[in-house]
Amino acid sequence: MPRQTAPPPGKALINIHYANSKPKTEGFNLWDGQGHLVGKLRTHTLNQLAVDPGDHLLIAGDGEPQVVLKVSTQAGRVYDVKADYDTGGEFGWKVGVDVLLIPVPTTGPLRDEVTRNESDLTTVAVNRAAPTLQKQEAASAASVRKVIADFTTGPYKDRLTVLAADQYRH
Repeated sequence: MPRQTAPPPGKALINIHYANSKPKTEGFNLWDGQGHLVGKLRTHTLNQLAVDPGDHLLIAGDGEPQVVLKVSTQAGRVYDVKADYDTGGEFGWKVGVDVLLIPVPTTGPLRDEVTRNESDLTTVAVNRAAPTLQKQEAASAASVRKVIADFTTGPYKDRLTVLAADQYRH
């Protein structure tokens, strides 16, 4: 899939970088706020989403969804998110692997790391025509809806991470 360097007219572009060198071959599923599977986070990949301006949710997890990031976008801007995982710690409530979706600020060490690693990533996309996709979305729908509710209005709303509209790539 060709890499987009700018969003289509009237859209914003969200790049989800997964450059982690840790072996996690099966990857993590990535959903949008409507419960559609929009990516598979695998080592050394870049998922790109062209979206309308406004607020968007990205939900990721290892099997079950477990982390939510809200990305506020403006038309014509490119936003970067670093995906990662941890085998324990404060970022999730599940025992085992915790998925991380980390907003990349406009400057600083994380921006430098993402910029440095970007050329080594393979751009990937979900095949929307795959016959198993609808089954996978249907099987995960209730779980994704529960996670969205937990993070937006429920017990984990204090854990909702936000990438602000003014935190775009310069």
